[in-house]
Amino acid sequence: MKFQSDALRQFARKRSKGINRLIRFSRLFLLSGTLTVVWFYHGKVFRAGGYSLKAFIKEALSEHDRSERIIEHRTHRPY
Repeated sequence: MKFQSDALRQFARKRSKGINRLIRFSRLFLLSGTLTVVWFYHGKVFRAGGYSLKAFIKEALSEHDRSERIIEHRTHRPY
């Protein structure tokens, strides 16, 4: 995940803060949709493995937050 987040950070450096906020919201929106679909089709497997929906979402959002912190680290050059 660090490699992908570092690559996204390089793209983000070239965009304005406003556009980056919109893109960050878009990533969260897409993640939410993805989690819904994955749970709908594979929830039985997750439950068999001891995951509840709450734990699944919590862990996924934790990884998302970790990635966003990497992306945002020194994204904008000081002026």
